[in-house]
Amino acid sequence: MSRPDAAAAAAGAPASPEGLRALLVDRLLPLWRDHGVDRERGGFYSRIGRGPAPLTEEPRRLLVQTRQVYVLSLASQAGAGSWTADLAAQGAEVLLRDFWDDEHGGFVLATTPDGEPLDRRKDLYAHAFVLLALSARHFAASDRAARPLATRTLALLEDRLADDVNGGFFEGGDSDWTPLDEPRRQNPHMHLLEAALAWLEHDPDGPWLGVARRLLDLLEQRFVEPGSGLLREYFEDDWSQRGDDRGRITEPGHHFEWVWLLHEHARLTGEDRGLDLARRLFERGAASGIDPEHGGVYDEVDVDGHVRRDSKRLWPQTEYLRALAVRGDLRVLRPALETFLERYADPATGGFRERLQRDGAPISREMNATSVYHLWTSLPVVAAALGGA
Repeated sequence: MSRPDAAAAAAGAPASPEGLRALLVDRLLPLWRDHGVDRERGGFYSRIGRGPAPLTEEPRRLLVQTRQVYVLSLASQAGAGSWTADLAAQGAEVLLRDFWDDEHGGFVLATTPDGEPLDRRKDLYAHAFVLLALSARHFAASDRAARPLATRTLALLEDRLADDVNGGFFEGGDSDWTPLDEPRRQNPHMHLLEAALAWLEHDPDGPWLGVARRLLDLLEQRFVEPGSGLLREYFEDDWSQRGDDRGRITEPGHHFEWVWLLHEHARLTGEDRGLDLARRLFERGAASGIDPEHGGVYDEVDVDGHVRRDSKRLWPQTEYLRALAVRGDLRVLRPALETFLERYADPATGGFRERLQRDGAPISREMNATSVYHLWTSLPVVAAALGGA
């Protein structure tokens, strides 16, 4: 696939720091402002379909609300417009109004479009993003309620979902926080570390460094195969390797996502713990996860390096770009960014294509609200790396 022609590149200069900011601030965020906000009840729709138009009858997901609150809070701090602050504040109000469980504490997993509880489970992955959203409300929006609510939420996770025998946390619980019998995953723990690091930067005397260190212990001792840099996704209750097909799944995108987190930990703590592991994770992810013919990151690869799913979702591409940026690998980053923008950016809507076939043909025409988080957290890091070159 060819690179963008000179006229297209000059029109938006998207592969430059200025062009990336314009892509995010002037196109992506207004798209979701105009089509991704429930103007009647507040909160955010999960997907935008053809038109573009929101899919209004889908359940409201906790993950969507938290990610959009996080992005809009950061966008407001970055000068993206006063409307971003207004929407972020409204989204935070909806979280408490519709998702907070007054009886058992914590946040329900989903509601109906009218805001009635639909799935009352307490999900670790989603609560990691509650903590992340609250971090942005605290330091970017000066929301005084954010810090005590984050402290209360972390205490619930520690009290109700922490596994005192095997380490880490259970996947989630019933409405009353009774742990569910579900396969253990690394992914929720990865995002819990992300939230802990976000809080650590602005609350260094809080509990966050201790949380981060425990999660890094799990990464080093359980999640990654010694020596190889292979990151496994699913585990038995005691964090041993699963013998079924799930135990063979690896996701290259998560290899790259951990690279950024380990570099972020080093930046915030001044410790180089994890940087060698970050190198090994990147090398393993790139060795089997990058398409040698068409470029781009595969969705799934097995533990032997064979491609399981050769489709290419949006988010693994953004994590690959961010990993290249924090590693300072600009020689690879520049052409990878150009290819990414050519394939995934949708000039007709200002949005991005969610998933492509191996050869680059779009699979879905719908856009996910959750992807705004991946774009907003990754492309500014890329822009900073390009601007500092």
